Amino acid sequence: MFGVSAESAGGGREGDVTHRCRVDINAGDIVYITGPSGAGKTVLLRELEKSMPASERVNISEIELPADKAVIDCIAG
Repeated sequence: MFGVSAESAGGGREGDVTHRCRVDINAGDIVYITGPSGAGKTVLLRELEKSMPASERVNISEIELPADKAVIDCIAG
């Protein structure tokens, strides 16, 4: 299981909004992050990456992907 608490998402710059959240992602989970422009999707992903030890991060270029499977199945917009 992976969890993160982000207390100062956005780096604490002037004008940033601070929220507390906890995200638990288990092995095999499929996670869908959605929201309007400016909602904080990228900030959340950056905070998740910063809180993970480098040894546990997934580098997509090192993963062999089967040619007959979709990497992205659907993007709603």
